[in-house]
Formats: sequence, C-alpha cells, structure tokens
Amino acid sequence: MKFSCPHCDQHIDAPDESAGQQVNCPTCAKPVCLPQPLQTPKASGFPDWLRWVLVLPTAIVCSIVARLAGEINLYMFPFLSDSFVQFWNCIMGSAFLVVGGAQSAPKHRFIVALTLTVVWAIFSGVGIAMFFLTGKHSDPLFLWYFVCDGGGIVATVIVCVVYHQMETKARLKDALARVP
Repeated sequence: MKFSCPHCDQHIDAPDESAGQQVNCPTCAKPVCLPQPLQTPKASGFPDWLRWVLVLPTAIVCSIVARLAGEINLYMFPFLSDSFVQFWNCIMGSAFLVVGGAQSAPKHRFIVALTLTVVWAIFSGVGIAMFFLTGKHSDPLFLWYFVCDGGGIVATVIVCVVYHQMETKARLKDALARVP
C-alpha cells in the first residue's frame, strides 16, 4: 500500500499485511499508523463466476427487449413503417446484445463486447449466405436484409469502440493514481 506521512507528506510504501501497525516515518521519524487498505465494493452482489455464466443469457434477453420495443413502437405509432421497425430491431437489437453482455461481465468488458460483435457478425453472415445459396440475392428483400444486418454490425462496432475508450480511460486514470 502507498500513503503519505501525515506529518511531513513523505510518500511511504508498505506491505498490505502491515496495515494497522505503527511505524516511524523514514524521513521525519515521527510515529505513523499504517492505514487499512481500501475495500472496493463489488459492482453487484453476484459472485464473478455467476456473472460470467450470465453474460450470454443477459445479452440475449437485452436484445429481445430492444426488439420488442421496436414492435411496441409499431403499435403505438401506426405511421411507422414495417421497414423502419425492422431496421430499428437490427440496430438496437444488436447494440443491446453487446451492451447487455458487456455490462453483465465482471471485467474485460471490451473483450466481451468484441466477442459478441464477432458472434453477431457470424450470424448475420450466415443469414446473408443463405440468401445467396438459395438464389434469392436478386430479391429486393435481400438488399434490405443486407442493409439492416450491416447496420447492426456497425452498431456493435460502435459499442466496442465506446467500451475500448472507457477501459483505456480507466486504465490511464488508475495508472495516474499510482504515480506518487
């Protein structure tokens, strides 16, 4: 643990197991009581192993809820077209899949977001490949499906960029806090 002497502000580094003991400051020689290490609260009451297990189910539930919101909008606002709701579902469903999964992870949220983005891209690619394999790639529906899924992939990439920036800022802040 690192702390400062209350008498002379000398930076002192001591092992965590010596917390609560009284020592003399190496600079001013006055007695200093070593502080207890800070206990950081957990983000949730769930153990980490359970949060890891719940990443994918949480991601799927968040995606379904976002898609249901699009369907509800169709009923609440009848002037919205089916095409708009389909596009909303692809964008928001994919984005909420990634956000829900990453937020439920206890750590490494950027890696979780990136992994879920890759999974989403694979599923989207399989859907597009099925259009090609069935010979329906000249169908206007194929183009719309391609645009919607492409928009969903772009949305998940944007979410990944945001998580990467958040983790980079947190690491930088942590590194600066350790500088004496």
